[in-house]
Amino acid sequence: MNRFDLLLTLQRNNIDSRSYSIYGVTEPPEGEQYVFTKEGKNIITFYLERGERNNVQYFIDEDEASRYFLEWLLKSPENQKIE
Repeated sequence: MNRFDLLLTLQRNNIDSRSYSIYGVTEPPEGEQYVFTKEGKNIITFYLERGERNNVQYFIDEDEASRYFLEWLLKSPENQKIE
């Protein structure tokens, strides 16, 4: 899974796009946000809250990072869209 597959899977699972940022391409943060980005050779995932990075994870492999990020967001019920 790459970041494009990740984005499509998140959309298919009805995860609110305001709750995450993938490579800075998705919605701008609204205070708190799950982040998937690249710094140097590493892919980094973290939860951004009040400008602080929490639960930071470092990956070399985009597939592993994407699967981790997907599972993380799917386990967080606050990310589900309200229809």
